[in-house]
Amino acid sequence: HKELELLYINKGRGKRYIGSHIDYFRGGELILIGAYLPHYSFMEPVLKDQKKISVQLREGFPGVSMLMFPEMQPVKQLLERARRGISFYGDTKRKVGNKVEKLFDATPQQRFISFLDILVDLALSEEYEVLNSGDYQLEITPQDNERLRTIFNFVREQFTRPISLEEIAEKTSMTPQSFARYFK
Repeated sequence: HKELELLYINKGRGKRYIGSHIDYFRGGELILIGAYLPHYSFMEPVLKDQKKISVQLREGFPGVSMLMFPEMQPVKQLLERARRGISFYGDTKRKVGNKVEKLFDATPQQRFISFLDILVDLALSEEYEVLNSGDYQLEITPQDNERLRTIFNFVREQFTRPISLEEIAEKTSMTPQSFARYFK
């Protein structure tokens, strides 16, 4: 999708797929995902009091003119790094996670200001990992996103057995050769 996304999961574990990055997470998750970056996660059984909050922002948030201010340069750099996906940990995850949970009780104006505050916290944090290499670039269309979702769902449901190239290509209405080129 074309939105920037901040995803916060207060506790639990699972597996995440973000671009070419595949990894497990434990103890919750705080990730910032750039626009058009393919992503998918598999949560293990839902825990009591588990919260999964996704905040999606339109392309261009908070605005080109606002990002031109010198004070906003760390946020501008953060948004550029987000194109590769960023996972936050430690005190940053806890502190920002608490702020994300409070967004829903705020007025629209307070929500806007609070989210800028969250972006500043993330921009200044050193507790992060960029998830994809510097040369990773993939922007996909909504149709491609649906095709990838079909592939991931099928693999998730059938991962305990061998899956042939022909079988998965058929799920996406592609020839095996086309599927191999597409998925590469």
